[in-house]
Parts: sequence; C-alpha cells; structure tokens
Amino acid sequence: MTDHNDPAQQGAPAPQPEGAPAAQPGAAQQPAPAAQPQGVPAGAAAIPPQGAYQQPGYQAQPGPGAAPGGPGAPVPPQPQSPYGAAPVPPQPQPVEPRPVYAEGCVKAALNDLTTSEGWKGRMVLLGLIGCVPILNFVVYGYGLNWSREVPFGAKTPMPRQMVSGRNFEIGFYYFVIALVVGLVVGIASAIVGWVPLLGWAAALALMLFSAMFTLLLGTRMAMMGSLGEGFQVGRAWDVLKRNWTGLLAAGVLPDLVVGLVLLVVGVLFMGIGFAGMIGPLMALSSGATAGSAAMAVGSMGIIGFVLVLVWYVLCAAGSAMATIVSLRAVAHWVGRYAPEWAADAWRAVQTPRY
Repeated sequence: MTDHNDPAQQGAPAPQPEGAPAAQPGAAQQPAPAAQPQGVPAGAAAIPPQGAYQQPGYQAQPGPGAAPGGPGAPVPPQPQSPYGAAPVPPQPQPVEPRPVYAEGCVKAALNDLTTSEGWKGRMVLLGLIGCVPILNFVVYGYGLNWSREVPFGAKTPMPRQMVSGRNFEIGFYYFVIALVVGLVVGIASAIVGWVPLLGWAAALALMLFSAMFTLLLGTRMAMMGSLGEGFQVGRAWDVLKRNWTGLLAAGVLPDLVVGLVLLVVGVLFMGIGFAGMIGPLMALSSGATAGSAAMAVGSMGIIGFVLVLVWYVLCAAGSAMATIVSLRAVAHWVGRYAPEWAADAWRAVQTPRY
C-alpha cells in the first residue's frame, strides 16, 4: 500500500499517460499556456487579462489558422498611459440664449408715442414750453415720469397733464445730473482734444458717451425717485456694458433723425422763400409802379415771416419729440437689459426711511 504522506513519494514525478513521450532529463519545465476564455475561437489572439500592463506598441498576434479580418484577426492596440487615465478636458458650459425682441427700443418708444391720443399737439406744446428757461425742466420731467413705468412692465398712453410740481422736480434733478456729467466730460474732451489727428474723434466719442450715460442715470433716478440714485455710476456702468450699442442707438438716434428731417425742411423753406422773391425783383426791374412793387415785397415779407414761424415751431416740436422718444427708448432698454433695477426700486419703496 502506498502512503500519500510518504516523503519519498512527494518528490517523485507524476505518472505519464500511456503513449506520451517521456520527459527528457534535465529539460526545463515550460509553463502551461493560459486557458482561453470560453466562447473565444481556438485560433484567436491571446487576450491579456484585465489590469495587466501593456507595453506601448503592443499588438496581439493571431493564432494559427486565423483568417485576416476574421474573428481571430489582431485587434489594433489601444493607447494607454502608464500613469493612469488621461484627464478629461473641461466641457464648455451652455450659453444662455439672449431673448429676441419683436422690435427695437427706438421703434417701441415711437409706437408708444404715436399711439397716444393727441400726441402731435402735446409735442408742440412741450416744444414751446422747452423754449422758456427754467420752465423747460418740465419737458424732461414729463418724459421721465411717463417712461419710468416701462421697466416695471407697464404701458400707458401719454398723460394729459404736463406742467406739474412732480415733473418740474424730476426735470430739475435730471438737469443737475446732466450738468455734472457734462462738466466732467467737457474737461476730458478739452484734454484729449489736443491730441493730434485723433483728438477730435476722441472728443466726439466722449460727447456721445456723455449723452447716453446721462439718459441712463436719469432713468435710474426717475425709477428710484431720488437724486442720489442718479449718481450711482458703478451700477450704471455695469449694465451699460451689457449692450452699449443698443443704448447708444436708443439715446442718440432719435436726435439725429429729427435733426436730419428738420434740416431738409429748413432747406425746402429757404428754397420757397428765394423763389418767392423772384416776383418782386422782376416787378421792380420791369419798371412797375412803386405801389405794386411795395405790395409784392410786403406779401413776400409776410410769407417769409410765416415760414420762419412755422420753421421755429417745427424745430421746437421736433426737439421735444426727440427728447421724449429718447427717454422712452432708454426706459425700454433698461427693462430689457437691466431688469434688476425694477427690483431695486421696489425694495427702495418698501424700505422705511427714518
């Protein structure tokens, strides 16, 4: 009987099956090949175990009998880093789409003006009021008090009452803001104006900036109802950078358009006046009586006076219209690009003052 615990038996070689070649003495023992996973063809390339490190450029060799492109074809090596997985690059953050409005700020303000009943008569009256010193504060106060509702989401026709204490007060505050900003920009323009070639361009740019920045500060002052809010330069600068081109168009474009129209009308009136003077001159040169020539000259003088008067009224009404449209357009811009100002105004109203 053989004892399995016999020390003499432990070092004995394992019995060879019948028909197998006998092991050569002194030959090194070759390790047995790793077993292929189930479901892998016999001729397929050997797949390294998971977690095993592969040298760069490693390529599995096809087994014997593997067809090119078949199941046993070699798999292209995958680039691997000996230092672990490569860092994932930062993904771009989604950009919030900007809202698309059906109409621009200037067009919206012009529609608000022209849809109000009796707007032409109000423009003429406001224009004549604007020709009176000190009393012209009412024009800006009227426009600001009507436009301050837009950032809060309201839309009402132009109010009938124009001359009031509240309009005068808001208009005076706006005058103070415009005076301070104008002095600062005027000094800066005088300094940069001495720069050769580009000095005049820089001075013009500062003037345009002064116009739109004053309108923006005036709108905030009217919304908050306080003169001090009109000097919140930091808050105005923060919102101005969001769309300064739109603010420039809202604040400057109405004045440019109205000025161009009035220029064309003025040239037309001058042409009519010169054409009317041709008749009296021809009468005088043809030897007409002094009475008829005097009547002709007098009639043309009356026509010229009427043309000048109409021109003056049109200029006054056009100036008032440009001012109202600019203030209303800037209010539309604030409602679109600075909606937090409305929340600031509500908090200012609800906060008790001591």
